[in-house]
Amino acid sequence: MMKRFTSFFLVCVASVATFAQQSMLCKVVDDGTGKGLEDVSVSFCDSMQVAHGYLFTDKEGAFVVRTSKITSFILLSYLGYERVIYPIGKVSNKQTFRLKREEYQIKEVKITSQRIRERQDTLIYTVSGFRMPQDRSIADVLKKMPGIEVLPSGQIKFEDKSISKLYIEGMDLMDGRYALATNNLSGKVVKEVQVLRNHQAIAALRGKSFNEQAALNLVLEDAVRYTLSGSADLELGYAPNKELLWNARLVGLFLGKKQQNLSIYKTNNKGENPENEMKIQTRRDDWKLEEAREEALLSTPSILVAQVDEQRYLMNKDHLLATNHLYKIDE
Repeated sequence: MMKRFTSFFLVCVASVATFAQQSMLCKVVDDGTGKGLEDVSVSFCDSMQVAHGYLFTDKEGAFVVRTSKITSFILLSYLGYERVIYPIGKVSNKQTFRLKREEYQIKEVKITSQRIRERQDTLIYTVSGFRMPQDRSIADVLKKMPGIEVLPSGQIKFEDKSISKLYIEGMDLMDGRYALATNNLSGKVVKEVQVLRNHQAIAALRGKSFNEQAALNLVLEDAVRYTLSGSADLELGYAPNKELLWNARLVGLFLGKKQQNLSIYKTNNKGENPENEMKIQTRRDDWKLEEAREEALLSTPSILVAQVDEQRYLMNKDHLLATNHLYKIDE
């Protein structure tokens, strides 16, 4: 009786060992082409679908499944294909698994450029980072840039000092009357505003003498470089006395490698005074002259119109026609 029990026990142990060591050869292929898939991740999971082991398929897509008491499922995953979870009890030897391709929709990614960056002694502002839909000109965009100030007269200051030059693509087209350009060029045609610190306009003095006043260089979009471009604006309306009000502007721009041209015609009767655009805005800050003023002991009362917006009291019908052309002979 003892021998029979021992024999029965050995048979049971052998059966359990055989079951524990049972292995099956399987294969993973593309559902459409039938080609074997290499490096497919095969995970062995328990009843809670927690992986306790894994392997990868070979070049032909083959792999070996070794069953155990812990394994309840096998998980097949491969980039670009749907995942497959299969009960271990239904896996048979030489079984082929077919994976179907799955399309992934990548979420939209917005790439934003750095608004301000520094390159040696040049500070570069990216215009798209400051431009707003309501901005009519590049002057409106300049007002939002840190360190840059645009006065009502059109004069531009950087760090409380007037700029010495305003270049367009490295050329001094406006020759000091740069308000014509900054007040009329659209911010959409300008890509970058470069602040040239310690800029020396005289070539012979570069590297020897430094200017405390910075210069600005407008870098235009590629679409308007070396081409003839332009813009037109028209505003119409009625005043309370039913008088017709208008504000119109035509701008033509040509930028070549050796020549530039900016032509402007603008007219309005709504209180905008274009006189400041014809003045020279560049000047040395240390050339300020203090005028001595003698004040009378008694003075008649007066109304300070300087505190009232000029558009509130100016009755005008202005027309401005200007053209600037520069031909560059040499450096």
